[in-house]
Amino acid sequence: MNTLYYQFEELPLVVEGKIVAGLVSGAAEIRYFDNGEWSIASIDLDGYLGRERRAVGLEDRSWLYLTICDRLEYQDREAIEDRVNRALENDGAAYRTDYQEHNTHHFAASGVR
Repeated sequence: MNTLYYQFEELPLVVEGKIVAGLVSGAAEIRYFDNGEWSIASIDLDGYLGRERRAVGLEDRSWLYLTICDRLEYQDREAIEDRVNRALENDGAAYRTDYQEHNTHHFAASGVR
């Protein structure tokens, strides 16, 4: 298992029709595996103390944490998967696409070698 950090900016917490609201910025710690699977391990939001920028960690499983996870997993899924795939290439890991996995299972079930 490996880790990367995915920065997000102006991620909307609420989308109502074409109106987006509650924009937040921060970073998500993404844990990924050699097969390309990934999950969100933690989320920090950008905060400020006066003019000094500080990260504010969200409590795991709070409503805000879950809302941001939902947005990242659906709105930013492709961008995160691209980052994970690039990281895997840099790590030298071999991963299989869903198509390759499907064919392996299909051939095994049908007896084709």
